[in-house]
Amino acid sequence: MSLRKGKELQHAPAAEPALATGTGLDNRKLLMWLFLASECLFFGSLISAYLLYKGESLTGPYPHDTTINGVAYEGMFDIPFTSVSSFVLLMSSLSMVLALAAIQRGDQRGLRIWILATALLGVLFLGGQAFEFTEFHREGLSLGTNLFGTTFFVLTGFHGGHVTVGVIWLLSLGVLELRGKLGPADAIKVEEILQNLIGNAFKFTSKGSVEVRVRNLSGEDNVQFSVSDTGIGIRAENLDRIFNEFEQVRDGDNGKYDGVGLGLSIVKKYLELMHGDIRVESEFGKGTTFTFTVPRNVTLHS
Repeated sequence: MSLRKGKELQHAPAAEPALATGTGLDNRKLLMWLFLASECLFFGSLISAYLLYKGESLTGPYPHDTTINGVAYEGMFDIPFTSVSSFVLLMSSLSMVLALAAIQRGDQRGLRIWILATALLGVLFLGGQAFEFTEFHREGLSLGTNLFGTTFFVLTGFHGGHVTVGVIWLLSLGVLELRGKLGPADAIKVEEILQNLIGNAFKFTSKGSVEVRVRNLSGEDNVQFSVSDTGIGIRAENLDRIFNEFEQVRDGDNGKYDGVGLGLSIVKKYLELMHGDIRVESEFGKGTTFTFTVPRNVTLHS
């Protein structure tokens, strides 16, 4: 594909990434961030409710040991049980981090183990919460008993529903992994790589052409992409530096272009995750060609 009109390059708008929302973010990323933000909101609400309404219930049962008018009331919260429940939640967070680390290094077995572990810890937490609910109800606490009952059942009930959604989500991810549809090789990453390389080609080419080529590599289970331009080029001694983070090569007119030097480093990391590679050929003042390969089993949406 060659983009040219006379001598002046026409800057075509970049294609919208797959699954993009009105915010410009991938809807899966947006949904995950909203899920995590709502989890923080629930925990913040639980802590705030405890601090604001501590000791405000006028009638029992009470959350902790209380003495009113000389009468001692035993608190309902079992500190050891609550501590174990909190520990289970913390371990589920750790196992989720380990699952992320596994998928980033391409360890499918580790991913399967840690996703299952996170889901099981979530189920264990929900079982403990169900036990706590039934015990509290047996001891006379309900949604309308007092202020403690109202705040406890509303907030922890919503949090339990939230954890249930997370467990279902994790189990669905586990099914996708077993079917071989969950891994670092992702079409969105390929599209972002192409957008980055094509964007750079337009950026550094004021006249001439930009060409994008795609071909299957015979005898290999890979697809090769190349993006070539007739722009300002890169000096040979600077080619090894362009994939470094926050690195901007200042070759002649290159100094006038904006940027933070992260685009190509992200491209390289994406390709490492997909077990691909990238190389660059350039002649200063004449143009640059970036060539990268990815496994053929990467599903392309565009």
